Amino acid sequence: MCKPASMWVVKDRVYWSRNTESHTQIVGEFGLPDNTEQRIYGVAIEVCPENGDLRTPIDQWVFRVDQDMLPDWWEVQKHEKMCREELKNWYAAKVVRDGMVVDKITSGQWYIVGGSVEYIYGTANVGSIYGTANVGSIYGTARVRYIYGSAVVTGYIPLPKPKEQAVVIDRSVKPFAVYTGDGRSLA
Repeated sequence: MCKPASMWVVKDRVYWSRNTESHTQIVGEFGLPDNTEQRIYGVAIEVCPENGDLRTPIDQWVFRVDQDMLPDWWEVQKHEKMCREELKNWYAAKVVRDGMVVDKITSGQWYIVGGSVEYIYGTANVGSIYGTANVGSIYGTARVRYIYGSAVVTGYIPLPKPKEQAVVIDRSVKPFAVYTGDGRSLA
């Protein structure tokens, strides 16, 4: 499974998507040729924190090639440097962190590891909400995969059940429901 941050590298450029971590979907989104058994056009890359925690400083993230065959033009040092430069843009575009205040997220793929987001709706796809994150409302066709840590979400269904110390307040039911990470349902 493709992990954040996933990238597709061609000889002189690095591609990533605001919408997905799937290498196949990145290739499709940018209209790039996909690799075949006869020819390698690009290289699937993941630059990720070793422990999976996106709050880890990005200069400590691990660079990894996510395929077996490499093209003749591949130069590991050159292309790793290009990916690490592009990682700064990926992180700025997709990660809400401590100190940030975002009014609304309506599209794209996001990771909320701190800070505050008032509304998440539309076609937004949030991989995870954790850390000290505080989210106001989630509604419409927006989706959230995981909520954990000490994150607090006050919002609407569909919401996953929280993990750890996270709290979800579901106002879509009367009276509203409160779910805690230890499985308790409070009202």
